[in-house]
Amino acid sequence: MRTTILLLTTICLPLATLATTLPFGGLSSSEQPHAPNSPHMPALTYGLCSGPQNAVDFPSSPVPVVQSTCQYSQTFKSTSPTANYGDAICGGYAVAFGPKGDLKRNWAIISLSADWGDAPLTAANCATAHVSAAFWGYRCDNRACSAGGWERIGAVQSRHGIWNTASPVCYVGVSTSTGHKDYQTVSVDVIATQGQGRSAVRKRASVGMSMTSPTGACPAASAPLK
Repeated sequence: MRTTILLLTTICLPLATLATTLPFGGLSSSEQPHAPNSPHMPALTYGLCSGPQNAVDFPSSPVPVVQSTCQYSQTFKSTSPTANYGDAICGGYAVAFGPKGDLKRNWAIISLSADWGDAPLTAANCATAHVSAAFWGYRCDNRACSAGGWERIGAVQSRHGIWNTASPVCYVGVSTSTGHKDYQTVSVDVIATQGQGRSAVRKRASVGMSMTSPTGACPAASAPLK
């Protein structure tokens, strides 16, 4: 009996270590974090999954760096072509920006946004629109990024439309940002819906990703915050 217990302990210890080293089942840092045929993750909240999803859209070639007087920037935007995205289990329109887009690591600010991407809303239907999103980043733990893991950036968010009478425009979207994080890939998973009676019908969604870093040519007050 004692020999059996010792053998089981020896087998279980490496498995426990593997589980803590590879969060979300060992996802890669690429724009397609799931292994082929991997099971879907359960819903986290608002219909979104509990981990980053394979991207429906991502830059497949390097995104150019734009230089202004005060900062360098990389920007990628994507809008779902239809409202048919995600699946019956969890998840929405997933967009990633990573190695294939030549994402610059460890820049001063990473800004991620999820917005309404469907037909413009009016004062009459603005409040029926909702946008929910989860933001993710693959954090590098060393310069070579040979070690790291996926983590959620900020909280999962959901907002309904608010009509601005001065604009006039309907504001419906969520966003988050982080500074000086060494991410190899960032991802946004978004669901846009519009209430119709007792149902919430999916609508087209839009994602924006922007990375900025100061050039050093401007005073600190004018450059992006670190």
